[in-house]
Amino acid sequence: MFFKLIRQVSATILFASLGIASIAQQLPNPHLKITRADNHIVFESADRVIKRSRLELQALTAEGAQAVTKAQVGFNSALDELKIIQAKTIKSDGREIKVETNGFAVQKGYSAPGVGVTLPEWEIREINFPDVKAGDKVFREVVQTSIKSSLPGFQNFQAFLLPAFDADEMTVRIEAPQSLKLSVAANPSLTMSIENGKQIWIGKFSNKATTYDDNASSIRLRIPYVMVSTMGSNQDLGQRFAAAMIEKAVVTPEIDALAKRLTANATTDEQKVRAVYDWVRKEIKYAALFLGVGGWVPNDTTHIMSKRYGDCKDHVTLMHALLKAVGVESRPALIYTVFEYELDPVPVGFDHVISYVPSLQKFLDPTAMNTPYEGLPYSAYGKPVVVSDGKQTEVLKVPALRKMDNTVLSQTNIKIAASGAAEVTLKVKTRGHSASLIQDRLSQIPAGMGSAAVQQIIQQSGLQGTGFLRNEKVNRDSIEQSFEADLSIRDLLKNTDAGAVVPNPPLNLPIYVLNNLGNHQQERRTMPYVCNSMQVREEFSMEFEAGFKLYRVPASFTREISGIRFTSSYIQSGNKIAGWREIEIDHPEQECSPDEYRRRRLAMLDIVRHLRSQIIYER
Repeated sequence: MFFKLIRQVSATILFASLGIASIAQQLPNPHLKITRADNHIVFESADRVIKRSRLELQALTAEGAQAVTKAQVGFNSALDELKIIQAKTIKSDGREIKVETNGFAVQKGYSAPGVGVTLPEWEIREINFPDVKAGDKVFREVVQTSIKSSLPGFQNFQAFLLPAFDADEMTVRIEAPQSLKLSVAANPSLTMSIENGKQIWIGKFSNKATTYDDNASSIRLRIPYVMVSTMGSNQDLGQRFAAAMIEKAVVTPEIDALAKRLTANATTDEQKVRAVYDWVRKEIKYAALFLGVGGWVPNDTTHIMSKRYGDCKDHVTLMHALLKAVGVESRPALIYTVFEYELDPVPVGFDHVISYVPSLQKFLDPTAMNTPYEGLPYSAYGKPVVVSDGKQTEVLKVPALRKMDNTVLSQTNIKIAASGAAEVTLKVKTRGHSASLIQDRLSQIPAGMGSAAVQQIIQQSGLQGTGFLRNEKVNRDSIEQSFEADLSIRDLLKNTDAGAVVPNPPLNLPIYVLNNLGNHQQERRTMPYVCNSMQVREEFSMEFEAGFKLYRVPASFTREISGIRFTSSYIQSGNKIAGWREIEIDHPEQECSPDEYRRRRLAMLDIVRHLRSQIIYER
């Protein structure tokens, strides 16, 4: 995640004071609106750019007034200089109240806990606007001037209007020498002209807040935006980064000796890569500490080995050097880890880098200490990547998550007493991504606390009871994980005289078909969304104590549509029901289109209705 903070700095997000997390909202924000957002960007060269932004926000409610009272502007003091030209509150009657000296604060250095970014040169300028009430506006004008490029020859500008906010007007003016080649993309497009030896790009935008799709992906290219870069293409950026990284990937005598020791018993490229990958992910801790310009240029192998920590580019650099020492080529692969499955139209940056081994056509993330050689972190599947050896560059795609690498098998036996209580035995086997999810949950349970964890799951499922958990020690080198549980549930049947219960009632665990289908209630989608391939199978038996009469058992059911197959079977023998249901979703991409959603929706709703069908009983 080494580019993430740099990318946020490089982008002038016009509503930065509202927080980039606002993109996760689905409903329009009723408390704020953007009344004015002007951006004047001057590229003096490929390494120097001056960004002047004016932002005016109006508080529509008391909650909005609270939200805009404080604003923060962050920048990397090793790369940029920043000046706040003016800041003021504009009262609803037109009066202006300037922010006085004591209304500004400076925080130097940025540090996040855990694996978050630490950037000593980061500075935050805080603005506290006086006497803001509903109907008032706050205004700030900021100039940010680059003093050094994070990567030679690379400067960029980004601006977006999120659908959650009304925006009366946003203007953009970009200037550059006519001789400087800029890559420019915008939605809607900008107007370009030549004036006095300068290229001028001008655009005007507005936005009416609207709802948008749940779980939407690739949002950036579907909202009003401007992206400008001094790099010609994403391939150019990838090549420039790879050249800088490879220069740091020095095969020192220490690296050479270590690589040969790690691969002493390896005879194939795959065996060598596996040995090196496992060592790097386990022995080199992830720590994003950026000194100086940071961000794009990695540390050299001597530094990484001496510290035994590094960010993603350091991990990839070390892995590259170790593999080079034993004759295996690897290349850095730039990737964006959030729900973006399309490359930006112009190169404005990435937020992560992983490794690619051409001889195996395999991607690996050496920062993923809990991900075995066979897998990848979920955020990497199906993403486009820019891969380069510093000379030749290509755009590839990480394979999507396959059905066979995301499987669950659960086997459940339920015995229901006259009181409505139930004794339940549960056995679960998972593989691939599902195994990783279960390993994450199991590893969070302290020793001796398995029963407490089971009781919590029962309570989260809306039930009362106790239980015991059995599982082998979590092995992060394995792509499989199993566990067993015995549960005593006091109130599986809410009414013991007569009522209904679903076959194999699901607990609050990601092991059931129903819990893996996603939300298909939305009538239509306008944006692509994230979709997964999987295979989830439930096998179960339910035995009711003598005295119960079963009047209705769901009929076996099959539903099939392109890429999706669901089947179920139920057999009644007196007071015992044995059954199974299974869903297989096989999709070649990690992202589905709105049209695919339309074709899938009715079939998925049919499956959900079937899974909610019930056994009718009386006693």
